[in-house]
Amino acid sequence: MTLFPLALRRGQSIFDQAIYAAKKSFISGELAPGQPFPSVRGLAAELKIHPNTAHKVVQHLIQERWLEARPGVGTVVAPRPPARPGDRKRLPQQEVEELVVEAIRIGLDLDELCGCHRDAMAKAGKHVLSAIVDLSSGDSGEGAAVLLFPPVGAELEPFRWVIAGMGGSFAFTGLRPETYSVVALREKDVSSLSSGALRALWQRSTSVRVDAALAEPVHLTIQQ
Repeated sequence: MTLFPLALRRGQSIFDQAIYAAKKSFISGELAPGQPFPSVRGLAAELKIHPNTAHKVVQHLIQERWLEARPGVGTVVAPRPPARPGDRKRLPQQEVEELVVEAIRIGLDLDELCGCHRDAMAKAGKHVLSAIVDLSSGDSGEGAAVLLFPPVGAELEPFRWVIAGMGGSFAFTGLRPETYSVVALREKDVSSLSSGALRALWQRSTSVRVDAALAEPVHLTIQQ
């Protein structure tokens, strides 16, 4: 079977490069949940790496919940694991700082840098939907929230929302190329939403096709 491409680079361990390539394939959908994952011997042969390294890669991906070992079946790709507390704190700050310094060196402004970021996330299968909310339509001094509804045909209950306090800018990342619905409301109303209120909001929501070409934010007003 053909797995993820692995073009080895100097200065980084084979293990780290294999883990990164595997996660990129999981996130992009090249390797889908439930799909069989090769054995240690098969992985070593496919990627042309040492069996000991292949064993460490498989065990690490199981430990990190990207793979599941099923008795009588073998190792399969697991659903994407949810983020754990502290994951954001472990983001590679040094790499981010180096990116910003390099962007300044070559003269990129913020919009151009964000464009590069969107392109990179799109290539990784992680599309971005951004929104700007007109806070003047809400109560003075009140924050807003944006609800993201799943694609048509999925369950009505929104699977994600963002609260930005007094800010009017929001962003959802890690989205598949699908048509979603978004709606803005007052921050204080989020915790008390009933199923009927959710349905009413969904009916007044704005449909947005999320794909690599989506660059401009969606403009929303607060639903009363």
